[in-house]
Parts: sequence; C-alpha cells; structure tokens
Amino acid sequence: MDSLFDDDQDEVGSEIEAYCPSPRCKADTNHTVISMYEDEIRRVQCQVCSDVHAFRKPRGDAVEATEEVVASRRKLSRKPTWEEAMSQVTEAELASCRPYSIRDTYEEMDVVSHPKFGTGFVTELLPDNKVEISFKDERRVLVHNRSDLATKMPDLAEMPAPRDVKKRKRRKKGGASELAARLLNERTEPVPVEMDPEKTAAKLAAAQRAVEERRLRTMQMAATGGGLDESEVTPAQRKERRRLEREAEKERKRQEREAEKTQKAAAKEVERLRKAAEKEKLQAQKEKDRLRKLAQAEKDKVRKLAQVEKDKARKLEKAQKGRELAAAQKEKERARLAMERDRAKAKADADREKAAAQREKDRAAAVKEKERVQAARDKERERAAAQKERDKAAAQREKERATAQKEKERAQATRERERAAAQKARERAAAQKERERVQAAREKERARAAAERARKSAGAGQKTKKKKAAAPARKKKPAAARGKKPSKARRR
Repeated sequence: MDSLFDDDQDEVGSEIEAYCPSPRCKADTNHTVISMYEDEIRRVQCQVCSDVHAFRKPRGDAVEATEEVVASRRKLSRKPTWEEAMSQVTEAELASCRPYSIRDTYEEMDVVSHPKFGTGFVTELLPDNKVEISFKDERRVLVHNRSDLATKMPDLAEMPAPRDVKKRKRRKKGGASELAARLLNERTEPVPVEMDPEKTAAKLAAAQRAVEERRLRTMQMAATGGGLDESEVTPAQRKERRRLEREAEKERKRQEREAEKTQKAAAKEVERLRKAAEKEKLQAQKEKDRLRKLAQAEKDKVRKLAQVEKDKARKLEKAQKGRELAAAQKEKERARLAMERDRAKAKADADREKAAAQREKDRAAAVKEKERVQAARDKERERAAAQKERDKAAAQREKERATAQKEKERAQATRERERAAAQKARERAAAQKERERVQAAREKERARAAAERARKSAGAGQKTKKKKAAAPARKKKPAAARGKKPSKARRR
C-alpha cells in the first residue's frame, strides 16, 4: 500500500539520475525513463547528450570498494596495446585462450578468441557485467556472465569450458595473471614494440587452432557421448559424431584458408615495414639535403650581406650628392613657391570679396523668400481656421438636427406607448364587462336551477301523499297486477 502513495515511484517518461557512458558525458546526469519491465528500469535517455542506453546506477551512489578489492581490480595507468600484449604472450597462454561466450566470466588480461574480431586481451572489467577487450583493430566493450541473453544471441552463447581450478586459486591468492604481471608493471610511457609478422601470424594461428579444438572437444563431450564405451554410444550420438567430424574437416580447411590469408597479411605487413623503412631513409636523405641547403643558404646570406654593405656605402655617397643638389633645387623651388603664394593670396582676397557680395545678395534673397513663405503660411493658416469654423458650424447644425430627430422619435414613442396603454385599458374594460356578463348568466342559471329543484321537490311530496293513500288498494291486487313498471316519479 505504501507504493501507491509514493511520490518518487519511477515510471516511463519520469526523470531519474543515472550514469551516462557516452564519450561526451561519462558522468552522473539526469535521464528520462524510456522503457521498464515491471518495476525495473531498462532503458533511459540522457538529457545532456540525448544518448539512449541501458540504465546504470549513478557512480556517486556506489559503495566504495575496499583497498583489497581496489588493489585486485586496479586499472592500468596506461592500458597495453594489442601489439604489446601479443609480444608478451606465450604460446602456452595462446593455446589456453578461451572462446568468447556471453555465458563465460573473464578476468583482467584473459586471452579471448572472438569469432568475428579475432584474438584479444581483457584490459578492463566494467560495471553491469561488461569487459573491455583489446583486439587488433580497436578496443571493444562486450558483455560477459549474461546467461539470460543466451536465447537472443545463440551464436555467442556456448557453454564455457571449465577453468583450471588450481590456476584460479593461485590467481586469487597472487592477484593478477602472469601475463598481467608482465604488462601491469606501473609503466606510464609506451614501450617500442618490435613484432615479427610471421611469428605473430603463427601465434594467432596456433591460438585459433587451440580455440577450435577446445570448442570441438566441448561439443563432442556433450553431443557424442565422449568418455563412454563404444557399446554405450547411441545411434544418435554416432550420427552427431560423424556430423562433427565433417564440420571439423570443414573447419580445418577454413583454418588452412585463414592461415594462408594470415601469411598473406604477414607478407603485406613485411612489405609495409620495408616501405616504411625506405620512407624513413628517404626522409633522412631529405633532411640531409635540407641541412646542406641551409649551409649553402647561410654562405649566400653572408655574401649577400657583404654586397649589401658595399652597395649601402655607394648609395650613401650618391645620396649625399643628391641631398646637396636637392638643397639647391629646394631653395630655388622655395622662391618660386613664395611668388606663387603671393599671387594666390591676391586672387584669394578678390575671390573672398566677390564671395562676400554674393553671400549678401543670397542673404537678401533668402529673407524675401522667407517672408513670402511666412505670408503663404499665414494665409494658409487663416484659410484652415475659416474651414475649421465652417466645419464646426456644420457639425453643430448636424448635432441640432440629430437632437431634434431624437426628440421627434421620443415624442412618437411616447404617443405609441399612450396609444398602447389606452388599447390595453379598453381591452381590460371589455374583459371586465365580459366577466360580469358571464357572472350574471351563471347567477341566473343557478337561480333557475334552484327554482327547478324546488318545483320538483313540491311535486315529489304530492306524489308521496298519493302513494300512501293508494297503498292499501295495491295490497289487494293480484301478483300479475303488481308486476307493472313503477312510475317515473318512483324510479327517480
């Protein structure tokens, strides 16, 4: 009953705080609930980056792990690359690599073989039953320990082979695996890795063969009755064994094709490395040529500087002669300019006097124009005032006419009301006369009915007396004579 009144009950469309794994967030943010199953929140959408993902509890609400757990599941200061891990892994560890299955549970630096992505190494354990696995092309986040997804992903839901119990116990006591101990040695800087493509391809092929052999052994033990006597094997198991042998043959051929493909890839890698070496050699030659050109350029620069100094001295001498000649020319030009200024000043004075006279003439014309415009404005203002007075008088006449019309209509309405009132009075008088006439007729009818009843009562009394007088005579008559119909007064 408490849940019915719980205001914090989550539902589809409500807001909730959750952890967003998107590269744009990677923090606790507000989310919108998209889907639920009963009371369990399944999928949410981040309100910051709009990413839709499975619901994850906020990292801030998680219980802090103890120092021992943190030490046992510590993250690398720098995760090893696939090449580094492949250079450190041994053939025995590759032979014991585990086929990827969503049912299996992995640990750090486990060697995993994926049917699509190839051989990889577990570099980090993530929440929500997820692991980060480094493959040759890139790092990928996959699920593990999820048997509930077996029906949805049957191709990746094989029953995992049991781990070596002794190895698991030793790993729990000692911490990380041997491969992890070789790689997790507090290195923060990348170590240059020299890989032999042929050796790497051989390692990958051996790991693939080991994975396939392990998968086939697991399938054979489950389906062909492995470990039983031949007499105890059923026909179905023999049939399944033959089918598995055919599949094994197909798998062997596929592995041969894969090995050939791997060798070709290794050859391509060798060719790529050779080209890279040639490219480095070419770059070194280019650098050598660049340095030689720089030295030659430095020599040319020194030579050019000496030539520039020589040219500079020659130019200074030439400039000195030019300055002396320019000074004489400048003095001559100054005298000419003085004469030009005097002539220009006289001309400017004449122009100023002429401009002053013109301005005075323009000022007088402007005054006349201003007076003319003012007169026109006054005339227009007077005309507008007269028009306004005419409009005002017309409006007053219109108002008086409307008032008279209203008074006329009001008198007409009053006469109509008086006429209607008189009509109603006449109708009320006629109705009153009609009621009086009906009342008189009713009174007259009641008087006539009363007289009729009195007359009838008097006639009935006389008949009663006659009957009483004639009663002894009727007793003497025969029965046939008494069977006559009674009189009208008696029936009444």
